[in-house]
Amino acid sequence: MKSDPRKNEAEQSGRGEVMSGSLQKEQIEKKMAEFQVAGISLGLLGSGRLEKEMYLGYADRERKKKISAATLYEAASLTKPVFAWYVHLLERQGFLRDDTQPLRELSDYPVCREKGADEITLMQILTHSCGLENWGEKPLRLLFTPGERFGYSGEGYTCLQRYVEQLRRAGLDRLFEREVYPRAHMQNSAMRYCDTVQEKVAMSYDEEGRAQRDRYQVRELEKEPNAAYTLYTNLRDYSSFLQTLWEDKQMLEKMAAPRIPASDDAQRLYWGAGCGVWLGRKKMLWHYGDNGNFKNLFFLEKETGDGMVYFSNSFYGLNAGFAIAEQLFEEDFSEMRRFTEKWE
Repeated sequence: MKSDPRKNEAEQSGRGEVMSGSLQKEQIEKKMAEFQVAGISLGLLGSGRLEKEMYLGYADRERKKKISAATLYEAASLTKPVFAWYVHLLERQGFLRDDTQPLRELSDYPVCREKGADEITLMQILTHSCGLENWGEKPLRLLFTPGERFGYSGEGYTCLQRYVEQLRRAGLDRLFEREVYPRAHMQNSAMRYCDTVQEKVAMSYDEEGRAQRDRYQVRELEKEPNAAYTLYTNLRDYSSFLQTLWEDKQMLEKMAAPRIPASDDAQRLYWGAGCGVWLGRKKMLWHYGDNGNFKNLFFLEKETGDGMVYFSNSFYGLNAGFAIAEQLFEEDFSEMRRFTEKWE
């Protein structure tokens, strides 16, 4: 594969042991121990670029295989911002519009055609205001009138994926290989479980700290690729995607606009066209991922490009991730924590 021409400072400088002036390696390891996190990949961004990297703990604790730069994780819902970015790219190329109504063209899609399902727009799907339930039995129900309020919906993203695949006449895994990874300089990612993923993906650890050795024997891999949750990626690839997003100011503005409050009592947490928008001390794009025992986070400050990318392979990984982020950004993210508990 071709190397990323935007060689990051971390590779050039050899990656220091200290993440920042206020965030030490020992402090991170303490949080990992407190929340029983087997392994993490943690990166700090500056001006959109990956400046510091840290790989701590184990990709496979029992076999003493350590986390490394090559370690892949299930990105879980961190897949959604990448898919949203691709959708916006297709809009730029004239294939889609914000008011595109996917279900009008998917007559056989299993959804109850009530309360205006055919009126659901692309923008409502990306902002989780389409009204479709998060996951459910088919045909899918509409829980509220499209556009009425926020309601997190992975099914909405799956619906939009089917429309994009029909429009582009290819599966999402092939579309990402052709049109996403080259543009975002993601050299080691995949949307479907494959031999390369099998070799590099971290073992995951459940609530009791037990390794899930049969994970990919019991997972419904026939449902891959899925725009809501099936990206397999690593720290450098995902950071490169965020750099690509931050450097494209037009795209950044579109995804960073706070379009809808994430709850009836939202104070600082809103949703944009593909990711969360935090209106705290600084305006940040953010998202979390939760595939059971893979728990992930990213934060990206809109103005400065400073941020954090965090992947973990353990059930309580979000607890450690938020604790690290709160110390790093000097923010109280309790509103985000409640959100992830509600929509897990």
